[in-house]
Amino acid sequence: MKYCKLLFCGVIVAAGLESCLASSDSLVFVADQGTNQIERFDATTGQYLGSLGNGFFSGGPGALVIGSDGQLYAGDFGTNGIERFNPLTGLYEGSLGSGFVSGVLGITADYLGNIYATSSASDAIYRFNQLTGQYEGQLGAGFAGGNSYSAITTYGGNLYALGNGSIYRFNALTGQYEGSFGSGFVGSYGLTADSSGNLYVTGNNQQFVTRFNAFSGQYEGIFGSSIISFGAGNAYDAASGSVLVDDYSSGYIRRFNAFTGTYENSFGLGVTNGPYGVAVLAVPEPISLLTLGGLALLIKRKHQQSKNSN
Repeated sequence: MKYCKLLFCGVIVAAGLESCLASSDSLVFVADQGTNQIERFDATTGQYLGSLGNGFFSGGPGALVIGSDGQLYAGDFGTNGIERFNPLTGLYEGSLGSGFVSGVLGITADYLGNIYATSSASDAIYRFNQLTGQYEGQLGAGFAGGNSYSAITTYGGNLYALGNGSIYRFNALTGQYEGSFGSGFVGSYGLTADSSGNLYVTGNNQQFVTRFNAFSGQYEGIFGSSIISFGAGNAYDAASGSVLVDDYSSGYIRRFNAFTGTYENSFGLGVTNGPYGVAVLAVPEPISLLTLGGLALLIKRKHQQSKNSN
């Protein structure tokens, strides 16, 4: 019998074969405006796996991100700031940012343990420590013509923000402005980066996905124009090399090959009612009991050898 290994911060949780994910070992989380909760799906099959967060959002869930701690962070369109959940159990883990951000529009994370958020009431980007929730300052104010940043993402130590129709680039740690590129993205709500340094933009004024090089800012084309009716949030699924797009008006989550732009499939119809934000959690490969037993035996043997040598 096989078991699924879910590894976070050194903790292994084993579940029976019947609860194992499909081959991609990824979960997709979708902020559902219609039901005021977050829906969970298998990334490969599109199978619905239940919901979480119901009752915790004062204005509905918006942008989503998986932090470097493996937790799911969700922006609240109301006054609650950022809500944190265990993505596997669905348990509520507290909030951060309340009193600093309300009407959260964009949210992202870096590998250093920081969470960044933008607010409909401000033209700045706010940084918080994901462990303590402590406010650590802001960046980006004054660059988007006094407008709020509608979506943000990080890549390569930089923070990218959609605002005033363009993409603005900042050093994530120092806050230094490093230029802008693109135009015409007013009303865009989705911005994500892939593992190769490409940025993807979606929005209701652009019924397609636009791709840019994150380093040079060069425009690299569009895709999805005959599929997407109202693009909201988006996310990159590294396991399948695809971009997932929330199609707000249709209720679908659309999947495209990130490199070719080829449409691959859709899921979520009948479950989501106004999908807005989306995030992907990659789960380590399943391992067998035989593998676990062999690993335990090896550790025991090494310990005994060390003990004998002393």
